Amino acid sequence: MAYRTILLATDLSPSAERAAELARSLARRDGATLHVLHVNVLSAEQLQYRGLSGIEAYALQVVQACRNTLEDFKDEPGLTLVRAVRNDQSPANAILDYAEEQQADLIVVGSRGLSAVKRFLLGSVASKVVHAAACSVLVAGQDLQEDAKGEGAGSLRRIVASTDLSEASKSGLQQADALAQAHGAALSIVHVMVPPMVNPYDVEIIARRMDLDSGRRALAEFVEGLALRSEATQTVSLGLADQEIVAAAEAQQADLLVVSSTGMSAMGRLLLGSVADKVVRRAHCPVLVHRAQVPA
Repeated sequence: MAYRTILLATDLSPSAERAAELARSLARRDGATLHVLHVNVLSAEQLQYRGLSGIEAYALQVVQACRNTLEDFKDEPGLTLVRAVRNDQSPANAILDYAEEQQADLIVVGSRGLSAVKRFLLGSVASKVVHAAACSVLVAGQDLQEDAKGEGAGSLRRIVASTDLSEASKSGLQQADALAQAHGAALSIVHVMVPPMVNPYDVEIIARRMDLDSGRRALAEFVEGLALRSEATQTVSLGLADQEIVAAAEAQQADLLVVSSTGMSAMGRLLLGSVADKVVRRAHCPVLVHRAQVPA
């Protein structure tokens, strides 16, 4: 399940470096064209005031400075790079428009979430892109392990993929398997059995009645049908899906967490799937929101 066109959206800040390394790594793996896009909000705002003396010249200088900075994004043998600067007051809209124009099948964005509050807010740009994109989105924050820097910053050693045993999640597991194979990473598959909506005081009673063994059998059967190449470990837990998925990723010190979203209809993209949305906001590691393209 190779990517053909990867779009890296960068704000040119140090916090975007992890996203850049992951984008490069994936582009190398698949021989994909890597587009590096910076959206210049300042110039977009300034260009609205063309009648003011010197403003247009200043705005054009800012654009040129951004282009010069993008030139510092190093070329390397075998990697096709396309650099672009867009002026737009809405970075998210510019990213989505560019992705559609280039028919990108993966968008990589950085989240500047260093604190719990920032992770919850996610960053309006990343959040909008995750919700509205027609393709898969990889959100790479900077609140990561310190050893995930330097020469091996784009490598993946441990991948956790979640599934709700739906058809839509099959391609997400297959993509996680392909990534694990390409990077020589360990793959762990997580399924969460969610108790029904009940009175909070009844949760423990309901939980005792839910059969984890049946969940394990269902997961094993589901995974067996996919014929994955990786020898993935399988874990079934009981609780709130987003919390259990993030906990599993943290327990295994995952370098990447893969969640699935159908993301076909406008309503589907808006809702994203509350689980995927919450996982992106809570996770400390990069999260790949894999969008399965299924017929309407």
